[in-house]
Amino acid sequence: MTSFSSLDEACDAVRAFIRRCVDDPRTGGFNELALGLFAFQFAHNTPYANLCRGEGRTPGTVTDWRDIPAVPTRAFKSLDLTVLPEAKRETVFRSSGTTQTNRSRHYHNRSTLALYHASLWHWFARHLIDDSPNRLLFLLPTLGQAPESMAVIGGGAIGLELGSVWARLGTAVTVVEFLPRIAATFDDDITQALQKLLQRQGLKFHLGSGVESAERTEGGVKLTAAKGDEKLVLEAEKVLVAVGRKPNTEGLGAAEAGVELDERGCIKTGAEWQTSVPGIYAIGDVVAGPMLAHKAEQEAIAAVERMAGKPSSVNYDVIPSVIYTAPELAAAGLTEAEAKANGNEIAVGTFPFQANGRAVAGGHADGLAKVIADKAAGRVLGAQILSANASELIAEAVLLMELGGNAEDLARTIHVHPTMSEGLREAAHAAIGEPLHT
Repeated sequence: MTSFSSLDEACDAVRAFIRRCVDDPRTGGFNELALGLFAFQFAHNTPYANLCRGEGRTPGTVTDWRDIPAVPTRAFKSLDLTVLPEAKRETVFRSSGTTQTNRSRHYHNRSTLALYHASLWHWFARHLIDDSPNRLLFLLPTLGQAPESMAVIGGGAIGLELGSVWARLGTAVTVVEFLPRIAATFDDDITQALQKLLQRQGLKFHLGSGVESAERTEGGVKLTAAKGDEKLVLEAEKVLVAVGRKPNTEGLGAAEAGVELDERGCIKTGAEWQTSVPGIYAIGDVVAGPMLAHKAEQEAIAAVERMAGKPSSVNYDVIPSVIYTAPELAAAGLTEAEAKANGNEIAVGTFPFQANGRAVAGGHADGLAKVIADKAAGRVLGAQILSANASELIAEAVLLMELGGNAEDLARTIHVHPTMSEGLREAAHAAIGEPLHT
């Protein structure tokens, strides 16, 4: 079994393994490396190591990855992946919850092992980033280091997410977007606020600009874009193309089986997700609709239930979407513009997180919550949140709209104080004309 005497040595081994995997996906040696990292974790007092010690397990008793002890699933759910530096050298995990020791909650199967491996790799991956460029190999091994500059073509979710990541790693990022604003599926007031926050992080934007050509140069790539009647020339070390995705249906043999595709290459399905060939069903990214994992999951559940003769459906009107920037941007239902276009007389309530105690105390007071409701009936038509953990907060709005609830229902629901979730409730209060703290 491989042994490591220091954190740097262990991280170097992880980098070397990743490089070998890039060169040859069939690279062996994972078992030996995993066992070595498992042993090293014992020296750093992780909750997992403590659980293993409690069961009388030590690195010496583990000779194969299948021998790695299973642990309660709640133990993984309670892990806080924040790494705490101590004495400039050692690091420890901090567990934010208690673990259950009931043997019935222990699962010796591949799912548990996958959870273990995920936590193990995540822990070591966090040590592969610092101010030194050679610590970035786990993110994108083929680059070798963070580029000095990057042009991102596309100001949608993917471009903003990846662009903001590279900006935080020190790369000078410029986003070129054809439309007049970024994140065009969200309301303008929300996207303007997001753009200002990203600009504070160092990102630059050229909106209403269409890229016409790209030319390799000695230092990278030169882009030529048109912005109205003007020509825009940008030079960057790397270019990231993030102008959307398409269904990965080529090579599936769908056409050969008689399965019909639409003009975009999506598999055509009926109301029960059955294709043009009886007995063949399709869900997820290969069919029409947003390419989102949670949408695919719900379609899978509904499709299987329909196969079993049970009633089931997917409410496509309230599928939430998220842009994982910092802060996050999340939405569900109609935008304000869509609600007006549908002929609704609407009431809109917004709430800035600068007036939220939890947000201020946590150092993430940027952003706002927004609720769009039908003015006459009060029914919530849509919600948007720009804040830390917006992807978590949007679930309450999704549930409310799924049940046909109104803004007053949300406003009268007691929320724990202090929490970020109070921001959505405050926006609902504003939508019914009863603002509390704004």
